[in-house]
Amino acid sequence: AALALPAVAVAAYGVTVDVDAALSSADPEPGASAADGGPNGDSTGGASGDVSLSSVATDTRILIAGGFLLVFAFVTFSGLYYRTFLTFLPDLLGDVLGGLVDLQLVDPESPYADQFDAGRYLYVAVLTVGVFGQFLGGRIADRVPPERGLMALMGILSALALLFIPATGTIATFVAVSLALGVALFTVQPLSPATVAAYSPSEARGLSFGYTYVGIFGIGALGSTLAGTILTRAGPSELFVVLAIIAALGAVSATAVSRFATRRD
Repeated sequence: AALALPAVAVAAYGVTVDVDAALSSADPEPGASAADGGPNGDSTGGASGDVSLSSVATDTRILIAGGFLLVFAFVTFSGLYYRTFLTFLPDLLGDVLGGLVDLQLVDPESPYADQFDAGRYLYVAVLTVGVFGQFLGGRIADRVPPERGLMALMGILSALALLFIPATGTIATFVAVSLALGVALFTVQPLSPATVAAYSPSEARGLSFGYTYVGIFGIGALGSTLAGTILTRAGPSELFVVLAIIAALGAVSATAVSRFATRRD
């Protein structure tokens, strides 16, 4: 019930938003035609409003012709890294911290003793520093082509994945690498949609984001299965090697986007 309240609040606000008024504010100067770039013209695109299998197929062909498959490959690797990393991270953090420090913040005789896990608090910290990562990603997207930023960030994520297990030797290095992973992982998020927008034509932009989220949260969801399989059959070291490979493939995909795809913005 508590989680439903924010959704209800957003829905109530949405009812008050006049979308037509917002669109009309983007009208071209008086005397300019739609063909000159008005909101109903082809140059700012948008589809005519008709949605059908044929229109989806047409827009998909337009996306593919511009190299959007390369963008889709990148967001898929990004989604796999995101889900693989975060699914079992709380347990991994708890296991490592349990061997490094002995926190007695809860009375062992307390009924809450079994529920206390220092790794959960570090996990919260990893997600919290992600706020700064998202801000950083937005600033980067304003200053450099987003696909170039993604090339560097995926390389950083690959290196951090390889450093994670060696960093478990001391509490300081372990916390530092964990927090750095949180910042870098969420820095990717603003850059990814900026890249999608840059490499998709306006008339198919909505569809491009549809495909994007299929890649991130659809195919990317397989990361949970991947992580579970690796941890069952091997161990954390092998898991982070696989994460490093996924991030490296993401960096290669971002490089391919920069070199071979067609910018539309």
